[in-house]
Amino acid sequence: MPPVPAHEPSATCRDGALQHLIERGTTSDADAIATALADAFLNYPFTDWMVPADNRVGRLRGLFSLTVGRVGIPYGDTFVARCAAQGRGREIVGAVVGIPASGVPDEVWASMAPAEEALLAHRAEASAQADQATRRLRPTEPHYTIATMGVAGHHRRRGLAEALLEPVLAAADDQTLLCYLETSSASNVRLYRRAGFTVRGSAALPHRGPTVWGMSRLPTL
Repeated sequence: MPPVPAHEPSATCRDGALQHLIERGTTSDADAIATALADAFLNYPFTDWMVPADNRVGRLRGLFSLTVGRVGIPYGDTFVARCAAQGRGREIVGAVVGIPASGVPDEVWASMAPAEEALLAHRAEASAQADQATRRLRPTEPHYTIATMGVAGHHRRRGLAEALLEPVLAAADDQTLLCYLETSSASNVRLYRRAGFTVRGSAALPHRGPTVWGMSRLPTL
């Protein structure tokens, strides 16, 4: 995969005085990534249904800290969008986490489970039910998974989602792998379709939960 420029603003991410950089995230970025993703996933159908309302921002930040710190950075491909506007200090305002087919060791997922259950509190069982409901949508062959992607609210509609997708799709293509993701947002379905994804199927989550769409994209050779 060609390197992502670390010091040049992406041409797709300019908006007036604001400029953004797309680059690989590092361990030192984990907290800032979790903060940006927590902001991005407020008022998102799936997380609003699954994560308890009390201290939802803090719970989301904790859940994303686990995903990024224990999975995305050590085992996957984590890319961030940094705001390069004057005075912002290259604030992280968006991120994407891709997980290659080689996957994450089972013991890593197991080590995360107690912390996830504590953060989800009385909704931990709902999370397990959601996983069961969406499992049939997932590919059985080796594939590359986009585990999460989000842009902080005040930086949306500036091309950052498309720019963040580019390096993870390139990583999937480099491995000649199907790329898979799930979303509970109809507007995201349209975004991913523009990036070459097709809908594999959908699942309505129990207890008046949202619809989740499973989407995949064949590698570009």
